[in-house]
Amino acid sequence: MAVALMVLLENIGAIEAVPREGMAVLFIAWGFFTAYATVASLKLAKGVTGVFVTLTILFFLLAIGEWNTTVHKIAGYEGIVTALIAWYCSAAILINTVFNRDVLPLGRPIVEE
Repeated sequence: MAVALMVLLENIGAIEAVPREGMAVLFIAWGFFTAYATVASLKLAKGVTGVFVTLTILFFLLAIGEWNTTVHKIAGYEGIVTALIAWYCSAAILINTVFNRDVLPLGRPIVEE
């Protein structure tokens, strides 16, 4: 949401455009955070891990996409995949919790105790 607000403010001239190097640093930083969150998600349902894996990939594609329009377009499609997985997981968690059973499967954790 912050990036969308920033782009909006840039487009209306309220703030100066952030250089591509700055955007790349932002996306790489979020990519690193998401990468170690992915490791933690291995103890959660596979669906949740799927969200974190695709999100990690997305951030690094966005960073590279600052210099390559083809990669930027690929990142857009990958972002759609990430959103679809996240929507499915959010629906599954809500529905499964309300019905107190697995209506929509999320998969067992990859790492179990």
